[in-house]
Amino acid sequence: MSKELYGGIDIGGTKVRMGLVDHNGRIVFRKMFLMPKHKSWEEILEMVVTFFSDMLHEARFSFHRLYGIGIGCPGTFDYKREVISFAPNLKWRDIPIKSFLEERMPVPLWLENDTNLSTIGVAEFGEGKDAKSLIGIFIGTGIGGGIILDRELLIGSTGGAGEIGHIIVKENGPRCHCGNRGCLEAIASTRAIYERIYRQYARQYKGRDIFLDYKNNANKSQAIKLAYYSGEPIAVKLINQAFFSLGMGMISLAGDYPKRSER
Repeated sequence: MSKELYGGIDIGGTKVRMGLVDHNGRIVFRKMFLMPKHKSWEEILEMVVTFFSDMLHEARFSFHRLYGIGIGCPGTFDYKREVISFAPNLKWRDIPIKSFLEERMPVPLWLENDTNLSTIGVAEFGEGKDAKSLIGIFIGTGIGGGIILDRELLIGSTGGAGEIGHIIVKENGPRCHCGNRGCLEAIASTRAIYERIYRQYARQYKGRDIFLDYKNNANKSQAIKLAYYSGEPIAVKLINQAFFSLGMGMISLAGDYPKRSER
């Protein structure tokens, strides 16, 4: 049976997305499920295998028709040890993800940090395809990033290069899941913005429709967007603060430094 497609799995802080892709990068089938709460890493990865197998069956394909599967990992992926050394939003440490999945998925697997892969995607197929160097910043449950320098992905000795979400932008700021205070992720990620608005709304509008509508919206990104564009002062203030912190983080990364001869 001839090989036809590639598989892709994106393990995120709140969602797991997966799909099948052809030679031209076109997505021919996709599925998504919410990341379960209060499950061990083994249980979550078992679910990933089950859902991917179910997706193949639904698409009328089999593992034997795949060249392999590319997997985006949360947190820091140590490519030397092939483990997730630390994923703060999932509270995972030293997870042997590659060996675990290789025992259960009979095709070649390629693993890398999820936002590194997203940056490669932008460089190959998106707005960055004509750039030699670029920095990708991705805002979701956390804030991740990837750095491409002279068309090479910057990984770092332990796979932690590009962890943009853990730049400190506020001294003694809110506690981050990584354990530090004032990280960009603790201020400007979707989760952080949602929770800050939620706390303020609970104090200001408890029992009123504005709070209940915000609380009951299962789509956190949409809840934030609706609150911002409604012009509600608390939401506008907190979101603008997050934008400011995000700008500070980006300025720290992108500097036009003079050459030695110009100093």
